Amino acid sequence: MVDEKLNLHQRLLAVRSEVSYAKKDKKSNADGKFPYVSSSQILSLIGPALIAAGVLLSTRILKTEVSDHTTAKGGHQYFTQIWTEHTWTNVDKPEDKMVCEWYGQGLDPGEKGVGKAVTYAEKYFLLKFFNIATGEDDDPDSGTSDKGANGNSQQQGPAMMAKSQSSKIQELAAKLYGSEFIPQLKEFVKKETGGGSAQVTETQAKELISKLGALVEEKHSRPEEPNTNDEIPF
Repeated sequence: MVDEKLNLHQRLLAVRSEVSYAKKDKKSNADGKFPYVSSSQILSLIGPALIAAGVLLSTRILKTEVSDHTTAKGGHQYFTQIWTEHTWTNVDKPEDKMVCEWYGQGLDPGEKGVGKAVTYAEKYFLLKFFNIATGEDDDPDSGTSDKGANGNSQQQGPAMMAKSQSSKIQELAAKLYGSEFIPQLKEFVKKETGGGSAQVTETQAKELISKLGALVEEKHSRPEEPNTNDEIPF
């Protein structure tokens, strides 16, 4: 039995100590060349540890976006993006909670996009939250992948924000908000994209740069108000 005096952080640490590695148990459906860790593998490893620690995890979808994706072969699939909220709860003290936001995506020719996105979000949230090693850098997952002109498999989904884009966004934010720009930039990104900076795609980053650039230009184009104070202004 778990010690009821343990707080949520101590219980989560206990879970982490029980699960440090997940073996790749599946291969991608596209060509079978890429092994990966399945969602069921992660849940079977972490589930018992959570029960033993007296911790409950609940998930809520905050936002969903679905777009029609044209494959390299001319086919159509639906690309689903979701922004989620995951809440850890100490079952012995329900007011002891931790809320984390995350992101997931799924590609499917039919109606399974949301289900795949939820599975993707849950799996990677657990992997990254508990720093579980899998022996892989980037998981291609089991989703369908196309092949380019050179015959190499290409992972589906949008490219994420580049470092150069992130630097440009911060540069513009500093010009717009001043040296203490981080809190305001976070609010701006959340308002424009619906998520945090870690989930910003390359396309969204371009839009953020464009909007921030316009705001900076507007700010600098405003005429300075004349100083009506007769006293020396320092």
